[in-house]
Amino acid sequence: MLQRIGTKLYLADGCDLDPAALIPVMQGWIQRRQLPGLLIDVADYSHAHHGPGIMLIGNEGDLSVDFGEGRAGILYVRKREHASSLPDGLLACVRQCLLAAELLQRDNSLPDLQVDVRETRVILSDRLRAPNTPEAFAALRGELAIFAYRLYGDASLDRANDDPRDNLAVTVSAADEHNLAGLLGRTAAASMA
Repeated sequence: MLQRIGTKLYLADGCDLDPAALIPVMQGWIQRRQLPGLLIDVADYSHAHHGPGIMLIGNEGDLSVDFGEGRAGILYVRKREHASSLPDGLLACVRQCLLAAELLQRDNSLPDLQVDVRETRVILSDRLRAPNTPEAFAALRGELAIFAYRLYGDASLDRANDDPRDNLAVTVSAADEHNLAGLLGRTAAASMA
């Protein structure tokens, strides 16, 4: 079973985001317990070019507004082993991203922030069990397709890059239009248990 898995939803093109504005927002999430799981602290990595940005450290996983790949987005990486299948684990990860997206879009201090939910990046951070190779992608494609179908219905799967030094990452693109509320409904059964 893959342990370190994650998903990323990208911010809509044209969002002008000041990473420093996210710090008090995420600190408020901890104080008000607005996301599932044990939330511990907020860390500022915005100084790192194409880095993790502003990170909300949690016990089960870390959530960040990430600037990796040169694209800002909401990234959730599960740190602890989960007792479910890979599709279930990925649905639980993307649900954390969706819940954070909902909170960010509702926050009056971030009026222009919008999340584009038509594309999800899946990150499998286990180079031993899931190296970034065509063979590993082919071996996991069935489970990834189950996740994609449960999230979007009709969707395409593409390996994000072929650099063996990187984690295996897959871009899941919806064939149809989707919105945040609809995807929250589709992932309602997913939990971080």
